[in-house]
Amino acid sequence: MEEKPRDIAARAQKIFLPAAAAVVAHGAALVVFPGGRFEPERLMYYTVMSNVLLALGFVALALARPDGRARPWVSLGVLLPILVTGIVYNLALVPVAGAAPFFSDYSNFVTHFLSMVLALANYFVFEKKGLLGWRHVPAALAFTFAYWAVFMAIGPAIGFQPYFFMRPQEVGWLLVMAFFLGMLALLLGLSYLLLRHDRAAGARVREMRVREMRVRVREIRGRRG
Repeated sequence: MEEKPRDIAARAQKIFLPAAAAVVAHGAALVVFPGGRFEPERLMYYTVMSNVLLALGFVALALARPDGRARPWVSLGVLLPILVTGIVYNLALVPVAGAAPFFSDYSNFVTHFLSMVLALANYFVFEKKGLLGWRHVPAALAFTFAYWAVFMAIGPAIGFQPYFFMRPQEVGWLLVMAFFLGMLALLLGLSYLLLRHDRAAGARVREMRVREMRVRVREIRGRRG
């Protein structure tokens, strides 16, 4: 019996997810252990946290049922944070703060570029479409805004304010709030585009399955006739 395309895709995803999780986790580990030396403060960077979250999400998706109800929550919940990492780093921290470009070394390449590509590949190539809704968005945004709130609150006390746009004493509250609102707009815009694509792709899949069913019905009727 010929294997269906969606069965082949499911088998491929079972291979892709653990491999992608290993690559992402390795990249994050290289950031936390530069030169083999453990630097625990690096665990508090959004880049590291979002990459660890993505690696754990890949593992959870690999273990979950293909039609499990948690899949859209997990897939969107790890995709949005890693998109924030890639976009903010490459479009804000590199040109404005002088951070090294993502291609400067391997760990930078993995954590600020490849991880984002792998998350997008998993969503666009493998994940079932037509399942996402606005009800999934607040949970997907929670990680980013919880990180922002925690480090804005405790950063001055512990002496750790990881990014220039989270240091009001240096750049002023106006710039801090402007960046916060810009990040909110970015996340909502990305959510809108992903949901719009998901609905359109889901509709195309349903139409294709209806056509396949009609063809099968005609074939069965032809054999009976």
